[in-house]
Amino acid sequence: MGGLSLALALDKRGLTNWMIFEKADGVGGTWWTNRYPGCRCDVPAIAYQHSAHLNPAWSETHPERAEIQHYWEALARGEGLWPRIKLRYTAVRAEWDASDAAYYVVMRSGDGEEHIYRADVLVNACGMLSTPRAGVPGAESFGGRVMHAADWPADLPAEDLRGRVVVVGNGCSGVQIVGALSALPVDVTVVAHTRQWFVPSPRGAPRHSVLHTPSQIARWRRWPLLLRLERVRAQWRMDAKFAWYRTREGAAARKRMEEGIGAWMRAALPEYMRDTVPSYSFGARRLIYEDGYFDALKRNARFVDGRVERITRGSVVLSDGREIPADTIVLATGYDAAAVAFPVVGDADATGNYASRTEWTVYRGIAMPGIPNFFTVFGNNMYLNHISVSSVLEIQAAYIARIVAAMRDHGVRRLAVTRAAADAYHTWLDERLRLMVWYEVASFWRAGGTGRIFTHYPGSVKRLWWENTWPRWDDWEGAEPMRRWRRIRRVLWLLVVVVAAWVSRGRVLGQRIASILAPRVRVLAAMEAVRRRIADSK
Repeated sequence: MGGLSLALALDKRGLTNWMIFEKADGVGGTWWTNRYPGCRCDVPAIAYQHSAHLNPAWSETHPERAEIQHYWEALARGEGLWPRIKLRYTAVRAEWDASDAAYYVVMRSGDGEEHIYRADVLVNACGMLSTPRAGVPGAESFGGRVMHAADWPADLPAEDLRGRVVVVGNGCSGVQIVGALSALPVDVTVVAHTRQWFVPSPRGAPRHSVLHTPSQIARWRRWPLLLRLERVRAQWRMDAKFAWYRTREGAAARKRMEEGIGAWMRAALPEYMRDTVPSYSFGARRLIYEDGYFDALKRNARFVDGRVERITRGSVVLSDGREIPADTIVLATGYDAAAVAFPVVGDADATGNYASRTEWTVYRGIAMPGIPNFFTVFGNNMYLNHISVSSVLEIQAAYIARIVAAMRDHGVRRLAVTRAAADAYHTWLDERLRLMVWYEVASFWRAGGTGRIFTHYPGSVKRLWWENTWPRWDDWEGAEPMRRWRRIRRVLWLLVVVVAAWVSRGRVLGQRIASILAPRVRVLAAMEAVRRRIADSK
């Protein structure tokens, strides 16, 4: 999604000489990769799409992954992006050549061969959530199938599962998987230790989604403006929820949510799970949509509070020694947000100089000092809990495209953010992050689980858009031509204002003179009329 959003933004500015390298067999990012049972969007689809390419025919409010992946694939084909996309290519490394002002990027194709490509500008659009967390010790000795939710085998439909299924994790993917397995003839055990705040499904709906009616779809097809207005309304409603996450300002709203949702959870969960209602603030972790999970816990699933230590040939062993027999194990343990997709070596710094991306100093989520002409889409501190990721991707894609277009227009071959600007931005981030409830708990959002939050942006999407509307060229090395053009524009605007004021002043002066002379002109006109009547009477 990030790469496609950037491609659209580049094409819009006439920057068509680009190439996307995708490691998967298709496009759509997470929606191509994640094929586990029950996988669906937890954000309304009407907001989870590109603002310039709205789809009036979403089948439901929160569609399954196949429908979302098809939307992005159709967009890539319809907008002419497909010929410039190479599938089954993995980035190995990239090095900056100062003499050529370009990167030489090593790519490994699906057949294992390595190829070198030259790039004036390099963009990492892999995002933060693309590397599954490492497996559990002993997984290779298991007698059945072990798979991460992000690597669900294409040849394993959920209907083929039999016997005892152990799902490790109760985050978004784990909950969706358990909900989808509730109607199948399997015994499911959920192993997790984290307490989660769950959000109920719509009343009367078994899953967290409601079908769109044919009349709704027909109305959106006939009047696209209504669809756009509905999207804006959905975005504004979601963005308003950012206030929940501010420690002080959102306290009253969170208290109401905790009381209401806490009571619902205690009533809806099996009796033995009623002590799993969290004690931390609502919103300190990502909210989990229930999506059929509670119903599964009353049918063919049971919850085990514990941490997985290792896997044996036929079971999962917990840290307290308990052993849970299993025929299939699903690791719904999320992603390693600190993982580095591929090393990039600049002229004064390199991504490999740091243990992980938690140590990076990233300016506005897109650039690192000392690594010129290198940008990231959905980089550090760009994750927003309360709204669609597609909004963030569009904002960042437009920002990067604006920078690259300026480099083209002004003949700039090397551009890098300054260390001072990146440090100042990090200081601002840290000051605002301390005002959020996210520091209440340990999570993968934080370096090492308990350190600095390196994933989230501490603001609304409206603020993010406003801050990234125009590049601040004073923050960039090599941007002197842009700064010079900015000064020229300011002078031109000043001249326009001065001329407008002069013309306006001239008009005002003319009006004042006219107002002074008008009475005298009227007297002279009256005298002339009297003179003519006298002359006519003779």
